[in-house]
Amino acid sequence: FGAVRIRPLTQREIDRGDEEMIRLVTDTSLQVSDPSSMRGGRPMSALAYQFAGCFGPSCPQDQLFEGSGLKTLLDHILEGYSATAFAYGPTGSGKTFSIAGRPDSIIKNGSGDATDGLVMRSIESLFEKIRNLQREGLQFKVRASCVEIYNESVIDLIKFSRASKDCHALPVKFDTARASFFVHELSYCKCPTEEDLLRLYMRTLRNRSVAGHQLNRDSSRSHALFTVYVDSMIKGEDGHITTRHGKMTFVDLAGSERLKESKSEGTTLRETGSINKSLFTL
Repeated sequence: FGAVRIRPLTQREIDRGDEEMIRLVTDTSLQVSDPSSMRGGRPMSALAYQFAGCFGPSCPQDQLFEGSGLKTLLDHILEGYSATAFAYGPTGSGKTFSIAGRPDSIIKNGSGDATDGLVMRSIESLFEKIRNLQREGLQFKVRASCVEIYNESVIDLIKFSRASKDCHALPVKFDTARASFFVHELSYCKCPTEEDLLRLYMRTLRNRSVAGHQLNRDSSRSHALFTVYVDSMIKGEDGHITTRHGKMTFVDLAGSERLKESKSEGTTLRETGSINKSLFTL
């Protein structure tokens, strides 16, 4: 499910006299105006694009969640499948706001705000689904992990922030038996309740790396992967218990940048190089 969200102009862009170049046409299509074709303040040509879902500048967080397809993905997680939701785009495009909401507000006030992002709403929806299924006799175990990829190093955000004195990068290894990569010595935290998982997520938000530059005052300087693991146990008529392992990963990617516009220097310049390198690989 590929969707596009158009963010509103920032106050800085409004003060500068910028105009919106992307226009929502329907809930599955949009137009991108050609700035070189401007005549009398209006674009004379535009390109049309189709997506599974399109959300305009005035779209609230709850509407984004309802139209994102995440509720269906969560149903599949409970059936033992794996899924990923990730936000991709240039710096300042609103990725962290869509995925997390306003981290400062979440850390200070918790969840329940209209600005809560996809992760918070998914956690609430997931446990609502679990409670309904538990009434039917099913049992569930929920765990979570969170890693930050910063300057090509993997950091466990449940244990550390990048500023921690004892913080160290974890190695990424390949499991030949499962034919997949994994992070060695990564923390997995049990979350039997919705509140436990929300508190854990807020802890990882506090440990995330952010920095300011010309394009974005609170730019995410790393990629963050928050993964929720759900083990569902079903007892058959013969008394045999079958366990299904599902997981949902939420990815907040750092934004791609043009050095000419972001004016990154020093450490931020090195970060930008690593960010753009990994996004190019993706």
